[in-house]
Amino acid sequence: MAPSIFITGAASGIGRAAALRFSAEGWLTGLYDIDPLGLAETRRQLPTDRHITGALDVTDPDAWTRAVADFAAVTDG
Repeated sequence: MAPSIFITGAASGIGRAAALRFSAEGWLTGLYDIDPLGLAETRRQLPTDRHITGALDVTDPDAWTRAVADFAAVTDG
């Protein structure tokens, strides 16, 4: 399995730049943000087989639990 990384704020700025960089190097990227339109734009710029996306408000502990569980299920923990 390819290396993986969980990225918050992936809809724009540094988060998007990190997603593009790691994806270009073959990593599976977990893209999380509260901005669905920005997240869709980031997804559009990446290979379809190397990312997982989800909504995440980083101030919500329950949202973290769900997002990390979803990501772990795809990346074998």
